This record gives sequence, structure tokens and C-alpha cells, in this order.
Amino acid sequence: MFNEIRITRFYASMLGAVLVGLMLCSQPHAKSDPDKDEVARQEQRLKNMSLFAEKYTIFSAEDRKKQFKFHENALFRFNNPVTGSGTKDGTLYMWSERGRPQAILKFYTFNNESYAQIFLSLSERTLVAEREGNVKWNPTEPPRSVAKRVVSTIPLAIVHGRNDHLIPFHFSLGVSSSEIPDAHAVVVPGMGHAFDPVGYQAICDALDWTLDNATPRPAAVE
Repeated sequence: MFNEIRITRFYASMLGAVLVGLMLCSQPHAKSDPDKDEVARQEQRLKNMSLFAEKYTIFSAEDRKKQFKFHENALFRFNNPVTGSGTKDGTLYMWSERGRPQAILKFYTFNNESYAQIFLSLSERTLVAEREGNVKWNPTEPPRSVAKRVVSTIPLAIVHGRNDHLIPFHFSLGVSSSEIPDAHAVVVPGMGHAFDPVGYQAICDALDWTLDNATPRPAAVE
């Protein structure tokens, strides 16, 4: 009798251990969500770019004491993995003076590890950008002055995609109508910031216009 009870208890304990093991094994293991991980990485990259950009101080070369205001929120975030360049991530940051944009900094990366940067002046004055006391950008002439000087000697054609979400197409129309009235501006429906086959004919037409206005056309022979 004693042996039977002991054996029964033994098998009962074994059965309980097996059931506990099955319950533990049947519980789903914690798995990382790839989508959440990617979102976290994107947020960290954006934070790193913002921290890097805010270290720049931009001001007019005429008065370095009046520093432009840095806007910590990115104006635009983009990627372009389709084209040959393969831009995986990028942002635009802006500095302004009394609410008027003065400079833009473009950050972009091809591998999510190293980043390139490009400054763009929107001012009519010569600007200076410093980081940690060192001059990093100091164009010798405002871009508008350069454009006006160039277009005074050669014809200028501007082809802009209407679907360009990086630089609005009305900027080109404004330049051609007020800043450089002799420029020839064409807005291509369906084309974005990068080259698109839909704009092929418009680009060819713009080149023809440039060539026609660069050299005098021979008089027709009757």
C-alpha cells in the first residue's frame, strides 16, 4: 500500500513537471518587431542630425553679432532609394532672420552611417557659418548675384518638376519672373525633384532654347 501511494505520488509529480514544461515551452518568445526597430532607428537618426545642425551659427558677414535663428524642427525629411544615388535618409534645416529664411542646411546619407551636408544661401547678403568657432561655410558672393551676373552673358533655362517636394516649383517661377526676367522657366507636370523620363522632352526643348539664344540663327535663304 505504501509503495503504491509512493509510486502514484511519483508519477503525479512527474506529470506535473511535464505539464509545467509544456506550458513554459508553449509561451511565445519575445521577438523584436522589425517595423518598430526601424522607426526607433529613424527617430535616433533625426535626433542626431538635429543635434549636429544646431551647433552651427550662421550670420551675415556684415554683422556677425546678429545671428540667425535656427529652427530645430526639420523643414522636410526625404529619401530617394530609387535613383542611382540611393539616398536613404535626409533632412532640411533652416535659419531665419525676422521670419525670413536666410540659409538652409541639407543632410543626407547613402548608408545610414556617414552623412554629407550642403549649405544653401537664400539671402541677398554674404553669409558665414561657424561650428565650434571654426568657419565651415563662407560663400564669397550671394547666389542671386551670381545668377544675375551669369545670365547677363549667357541664356538661362530652368526646368522644374511640378511634383518637386524638396524645392517648390514656384521658386523657379519667381526667379524667372522677378529676379532674372530673361530666364526661360518650364514647369513639368508629373516630375519630381530627381530626373524623370517624363521631363525628357521639356529638357530637350530647354536645351534647344538655350542654343538658339546663345548663337544667332542664320537667316533663311530664299
